[in-house]
Amino acid sequence: MQLVINGHIPFIEMNCLAAEEKNRVYSIVEKQFSFLFTLLEKIPDGKSLYLSLSGLTIQMLADADFQTGWQDWLTSQKKASDSFVKHETGIIARLKAESIRGKIILLASSLSGFPLTAIQSAAAVSMQITQSVKLFQDYFGTVPIGFWLPANAFLPGIDKVLHEKGFRYTFIDQKGLQLSDPITDSDATIYSPHGMIILPAKKIQCLNELQQIEHAPDNMAAVIGLDQLQDSAEGAFFPQTFFSLSNETIADNIKRKQEQLPTAHLSFSYSGMFEGESLFLDRDIARLKAASDMEGVIESAFYQHSQYPSASGERLIAAMLRMWAYYLAGISETAQAMWAKRFADYSEVFEQQWKLQARMFYGGESAACPPDMNKGIRKDKRRLKIFMLSWEFPPNIVGGLSRHVHGLAQAMAENGHEIHVITTQAEGLIEYQLAEGIHIHGVIPPAGQGEEFLPWIGGLNIAMAAKIRTLCESGSLPDLIHAHDWLVAAAAITSKELFNIPLISTIHATEHGRNNGIHTKLQQSIHLLEEEMISSSDKIVVCSEFMKQELQDIFTAPPEKISIIPNGVNVDSVMAGFTEKAGGKASSGKRTTVFSWGRLVPEKGYDTLIQAACELKKQGKEISFIVAGRGPLLDYYRNMADKSGLGDEFTFIGFVNDEIRNAMLQDSDIAVFPSIYEPFGIVALEAMASGKPTIVSETGGLKAIVRHGYSGLLAKPGCSLDLAEKISYIAENPKAAAEMASSGKEVAQRLFSWERVSTETERIFQELLLHNHIKRGENDAYSISL
Repeated sequence: MQLVINGHIPFIEMNCLAAEEKNRVYSIVEKQFSFLFTLLEKIPDGKSLYLSLSGLTIQMLADADFQTGWQDWLTSQKKASDSFVKHETGIIARLKAESIRGKIILLASSLSGFPLTAIQSAAAVSMQITQSVKLFQDYFGTVPIGFWLPANAFLPGIDKVLHEKGFRYTFIDQKGLQLSDPITDSDATIYSPHGMIILPAKKIQCLNELQQIEHAPDNMAAVIGLDQLQDSAEGAFFPQTFFSLSNETIADNIKRKQEQLPTAHLSFSYSGMFEGESLFLDRDIARLKAASDMEGVIESAFYQHSQYPSASGERLIAAMLRMWAYYLAGISETAQAMWAKRFADYSEVFEQQWKLQARMFYGGESAACPPDMNKGIRKDKRRLKIFMLSWEFPPNIVGGLSRHVHGLAQAMAENGHEIHVITTQAEGLIEYQLAEGIHIHGVIPPAGQGEEFLPWIGGLNIAMAAKIRTLCESGSLPDLIHAHDWLVAAAAITSKELFNIPLISTIHATEHGRNNGIHTKLQQSIHLLEEEMISSSDKIVVCSEFMKQELQDIFTAPPEKISIIPNGVNVDSVMAGFTEKAGGKASSGKRTTVFSWGRLVPEKGYDTLIQAACELKKQGKEISFIVAGRGPLLDYYRNMADKSGLGDEFTFIGFVNDEIRNAMLQDSDIAVFPSIYEPFGIVALEAMASGKPTIVSETGGLKAIVRHGYSGLLAKPGCSLDLAEKISYIAENPKAAAEMASSGKEVAQRLFSWERVSTETERIFQELLLHNHIKRGENDAYSISL
């Protein structure tokens, strides 16, 4: 086991404090670090502890005015700490000496000590890390290879930035590892998809707890705050407290094991998430919007600076970056207000100087704001105009695609974005409507396209492209186009090329995956459209690590072009119409009811479910099956069930609306989804969100949603005997079923909310737009130093 001390101290500008307040700060700092240095003297030889420091903590402790005031305060104390009197050095110098001695192994952290998951763009995350690295170089003469994520808050993509900055390992909450794809143990060490080594971390409240977890593996980190050391009992400083600490450093441990480490995709997590704790305090939440707006102003300033660079502009941007970082780190409303005011002042001066610089280039008073200079730049970076293309959208519901686009569009509209959905015009609806904050534009394929699917899709794309052209020519261009699956590929690619609009495509499934290969001319045509769409897109979004690997294998898509964002679920929609019932079975009578819904196509595996029902009937189990949905195999499956002698015990009821679906779900006991191929499985997520014990096939994205035996059960794809066994287990073990149902509901609500999905999607959008701005400016904007 390793001991990590989180040494972040909220940033305070001492010059702004009265003498009494300064003395209070010195007293707190003295107390915290004296406990740390006492600990270092007690720790046995051959063992080390890890100390993480944020950039602003280093800056504050190393500040000349702070050190002068600190030494004066120490001298004035009648009983100054032996830890400081004995060594007669500043805190940074003492930490550097202990690091050289090997008692401390330093970990870098972000500049402000604020969770990086709350920062909107990769470039801004990069800036937080870069400036912290620079402070380590300046004051310690070296840069650690380990990085401490504030609050252990992790989001896919942060690992990429860390790896690019030269870091080798970081930590996440050990329970976050249980959400990995593929699933790993909570005490495992893994590689992230971008090459970062991820180690498990566990919070402790005092050092005495080390003795309670003495059998933890060498890679496990016990984490305690610097301010919590003083809460440890005096006996905690005895040598036996540290017997459980490893004699091997993390660097040596991973060097020895790196060849054996598995690679897994990780989801969003933070310390305390699984205990129901919030990542942010109320005061943090209140300032997130202002901090995000500052980030947007900085982004615009970088782009403007790249067009008309100047030394004064560079200094002003550096000052704005400092104020933004201080604002994130501020501990009081007064301090935050001060940093916000200074940020606004620097921003205003920058804007004035930039306009003057632009006049010098263009000449004349009328050139105060040159044409097209601000085109595409938004001061409020949260507000985007997005065209979403989808062949289905409520009330046109064919499969999960419609629900996905609706959920994402609604969530992003609620976040203040201008969302336009271009889709097939639903029967009985007008061409344009504004619903739930979403601009919905319905189109109808030109006449004469015929009823065959591929020609009809071709006509739909012609109509979509025409609608996009009309919208672009009659108003402002969108920031980007977001296309969903190959069915809208032609319209998306044409519009991208015609108006030079960035294109992001979400690939929900592939023709190759649906059919286990390409076997017909129609499949080949669709496959080629998918290939062109992937090639033409600036960014690709998929719902699981499984789908990312599929695109890499089938289309040789570059991994750096693909981002993973899981599907979401609207819990309120799924639970609509549910009523409170007494405990026990949901269905009436002795029979257990199994419910499933989805498109009736080969890859959904309903033939396996029919065969499992036959097996259960042979065993004398009283179980009924109901399947809702439509598709080309509806009649085939009905005949198969009848010929198997299942009769009324297995019913295909065809398409049902959400209200009826919810009612049937409530009246069922088990939800089963026996897919052979399933990139994600939004219907399984909906079942989990409703609180039903859920069984899914161990395939594709489904196995990443369900943790076997905890949030549901996994069955072997295409194996009716195994599926029958899993159904029987749920039916005959109500206590275990209830526990899995409860855990599944919690997982669905916490990790797959549309709010979270929309936030991750927005992050991808903003990163792409920022990348394009910087690329057009041919300037590495974020290389400016503080």
